[in-house]
Amino acid sequence: MTRQQFLRTLSTCATGFAAGRAQAQQATRQTFTYKTAGCEIRADIYGGSEGGPKPALMWIHGGALIFGNPKGIPPPFLAGLLEQAYPIVSIDNRLAPETKLPAIIDDVRDAWNWMRAQAGQLGIDRDHVASLVSMLPGG
Repeated sequence: MTRQQFLRTLSTCATGFAAGRAQAQQATRQTFTYKTAGCEIRADIYGGSEGGPKPALMWIHGGALIFGNPKGIPPPFLAGLLEQAYPIVSIDNRLAPETKLPAIIDDVRDAWNWMRAQAGQLGIDRDHVASLVSMLPGG
């Protein structure tokens, strides 16, 4: 996927979200534990494993590192990405203040490495992965 294709897809999804036009389709979600660090840290996969490997998007929920979870993808935005046939890997991480910033960064890095290592099982192209930190309203 080229940078231009990626930006076009995000633009289409964001426009649908802002206009409230897109309806969330019934997305199949698989949940995996990608790390254990005193607790299980999970990732939700939407739209993976169907057909050959596809470029994927890693969703990092918003919440200023103190709240949020991987299930917080706005449904119209999720529907727009899935309509474009992009698998979404929505990761969780430990939260502050109980967890300090270096450990939170490690969680995100470990999720990225896990996603690339498990690419074949997840149906994603390990060499074409983009990340998006939630900047949407409520994110």
